[in-house]
Amino acid sequence: MNEILNKGVNSNGYVDIHNKQFVSAFKRYEPYLSYLLVNGFVERDYYIKGKKPFGYRFTEKFKEQVEISDIFYNPDPKCTKKKIQKHNNDISINSSVYNRLIKDFLDAEVIYNLEKAPIEKTKDEWGNFYDIQKWLYNNKELHIWKRGYVSFKWSSERLYTNFVQLSSHVRSKNIQLNNEKIVEFDIKSSFPLMFAKYCLDFNSEIVHDFDFKSYCSSVINGRFYDDLMRGLNSIRNATKGDNELDYSTRSLSRKETKKLFQIYLNGNKNKVHFLNGIRCDINKYMAFRYSSIHEILCQIKDDDDKKPYNELVKLETKIIFEIVEELYDSYKDIKILTCHDAIYVPKSFEDRTRKIWDNRLRIIKSKLPIENYDIDDSLLGSMGIFCENDEPDDEKGWL
Repeated sequence: MNEILNKGVNSNGYVDIHNKQFVSAFKRYEPYLSYLLVNGFVERDYYIKGKKPFGYRFTEKFKEQVEISDIFYNPDPKCTKKKIQKHNNDISINSSVYNRLIKDFLDAEVIYNLEKAPIEKTKDEWGNFYDIQKWLYNNKELHIWKRGYVSFKWSSERLYTNFVQLSSHVRSKNIQLNNEKIVEFDIKSSFPLMFAKYCLDFNSEIVHDFDFKSYCSSVINGRFYDDLMRGLNSIRNATKGDNELDYSTRSLSRKETKKLFQIYLNGNKNKVHFLNGIRCDINKYMAFRYSSIHEILCQIKDDDDKKPYNELVKLETKIIFEIVEELYDSYKDIKILTCHDAIYVPKSFEDRTRKIWDNRLRIIKSKLPIENYDIDDSLLGSMGIFCENDEPDDEKGWL
């Protein structure tokens, strides 16, 4: 369990464990390991002598049945229960909002009972296997929070708390405000939207660029990742390993597309990226499909003082905390929890929050250009596209 939490798992759910680690726990471990393997509780992948130890993972059969009876947390004796960072000049929100967020966070109620309300196990992002690492981590984090060990700190233009550390489905089911369930409001396609806003701030003339209009239309209409997925799949000719007949690997899923876009924003501008062992040249696609914004991204990457991730996070954080400040000003008794591109409020404030949230995002999107497909037939006629005898024939239809 510790190795899963400390090392994490690879894309197939395995964690590499050297035999020395087994020996350190129990010298005569082989019979017990064999029992787990033979009876289908544990699976083992390949071994490369001198380079890679065996990787192990619990089988789906085991993970469906496994339960946690208790959690023992032994923090460092020097560890303080409350790590609350005070407001300072490096934090880009005003002190009154910051201090009120601290109060709301400390007032949040942790609903956690191992026996009566166990945490749901969920699949990995590709749906291949139960993500037991995430399940164990969520249990540990809830346990720590309920015991009173809290953290509220500012780092890289983002606010990190115990709440942020949890998976989204765990937040909504296990955390309450004012004895109420919480409701989430998140910025859909946040980084694509922030990138559009950054490009417009960087170069106001880009508003006239056709490719930029196409990009913004895709983001505003909520279809950006689907459009990107289709575009990337149309140019892919990839296989995993040497299996030329495995055509399924040539198609990206929507989740893989989202991850590739993050890699595109933050990775090397000249590198062909790999995901799950599959090659995908998203740099080449974006340079061809959205040349104007691709040029801006390259300029950011060439600037030693800037990183795309930091620039977009700054914009995202500014928007989120402007909404939080407006909500605090509008409703004195509202409580709010934040998680990067999202806020959570008590259920009773859902409708009131939605009005402010939707209005703020509407203002942001209204400044972005979109494609206009309205065609003036008279203009086309003056350009010679239509001829005078271009009339439909009742029997033959259009000629």
